[in-house]
Amino acid sequence: MSLQHGMDYLDSLMQVSSLEEYLEGRDETNIAAWNMPVQAGAFAWEKLDPERRDIVLGGILRNLVINAVNIPLYRNTPPWRKVDAEGIRTLDDLLTLPPLVKDTIQGTSLTGFREQLVSDPEILVPLNLGSIIARQERANPDHQQMRSEYRQMGLDWWTSNGRLLPFESGGTQGNASRTLLSYLTVELESWALARALRMNGFKKGQRIACLYHPDHKGGVNLQRAASIMGMEFYSQVDVFNWVGRQGGRFESAASEFQKARSNRAYTPVEQHYESMREGIAKFLVQHGINIVEGVQPERDIASGAKGAGLDFLSILEQDREEILKYLDHAFLTGMPVPKKVQTLLAQYGVEVSTTLGKGEAMAGATSGILYGDDVNRQTRLYFPTMELVANIRDGRLVRAQPGEEGIILTTNLSAVATTLVNYAMDYGLEWGKGVTNIRRLFVGTKPESAGNACSVGVLNGR
Repeated sequence: MSLQHGMDYLDSLMQVSSLEEYLEGRDETNIAAWNMPVQAGAFAWEKLDPERRDIVLGGILRNLVINAVNIPLYRNTPPWRKVDAEGIRTLDDLLTLPPLVKDTIQGTSLTGFREQLVSDPEILVPLNLGSIIARQERANPDHQQMRSEYRQMGLDWWTSNGRLLPFESGGTQGNASRTLLSYLTVELESWALARALRMNGFKKGQRIACLYHPDHKGGVNLQRAASIMGMEFYSQVDVFNWVGRQGGRFESAASEFQKARSNRAYTPVEQHYESMREGIAKFLVQHGINIVEGVQPERDIASGAKGAGLDFLSILEQDREEILKYLDHAFLTGMPVPKKVQTLLAQYGVEVSTTLGKGEAMAGATSGILYGDDVNRQTRLYFPTMELVANIRDGRLVRAQPGEEGIILTTNLSAVATTLVNYAMDYGLEWGKGVTNIRRLFVGTKPESAGNACSVGVLNGR
């Protein structure tokens, strides 16, 4: 596929016929994600016949797991040595694989990998990375142009001849860890995020202000998604620089926030919160911003790592009437969107949406405008990130039925470099076409507080 951008092109990819056309003539049981064009992230996987989709994605999963033998963390983990990778046929086979956790869960035999990952980011990277990236590039003839676009964003580059991008996690539960992904995997994820945002109601001609940290993968994905859709985009850097140019206390606030962002130490800038929020509010008004991309107020996370005190609701309190005069849409992530925020924005005719994702893997599900006004009732996207809600029955993981709660297991099917399979971090409710009522699983809780899914043995892969 040629490198095209724009909302019309995205809309054409989101027709199920585009996915069916891609699958035509291929062995649908044996597709590897690294042999796919990046635009595959925008395909309407959720609209494909369910049985056919499970077989196609089962093949993608099988190839991913077969290659896990080349990944140090998996090859050195006893439960993974027993995995029958060749026997994987459908997505249901995810339930036969051992869950993965970043932090040790008390009361279970699961040991977290955070400290290992902090000391060595390549423990989740396959040893045959070079050959996989080469296959990815062969599947994308315009890869040089894509690589150039990422270089123009001023990002840092890791090893493998400058083809890996490193991203820091938010560090909300412990030491920040690093995710390594090939630039083409990030690009494929950005097409998937563009699809999610389009489903959420993003339209042509709208202007976006993104308040996410520019070095976090989510911020990079959002910037690329805006470029893919052909939308006018202002990054956090653009916003902070503009606030600084207003002089006086705004210049001081912007300078301190930029230092804090670089050092990841936000506590010293608390005295500048009010000035920075006011400056951002002025930016939104003077630029006629239609869409704000931001985070939720941190209810259970005291570190300040997410948002640095600049959550959307706090900014809105500065100049609500003027900001909402132009605002069409608020895209808010990090936690479920509070009802009070939904109610407030609805009074002004502002749409609200969210997307389930992590710095390591996104987007797995998204609000969608097809399922009513509950923005937290998210639609499963299936690819490139698969998320399923699982529970325990007779000592085995099984899919949660509609109306049941359980652990959200995330697998980044398209990963080239950091590879997460059955990654457990969140808890939620399965509603039939996706997940809702999402909350953090292990932040500040004891194992029993997460319900029956945290019982001894549930997360042990037994």
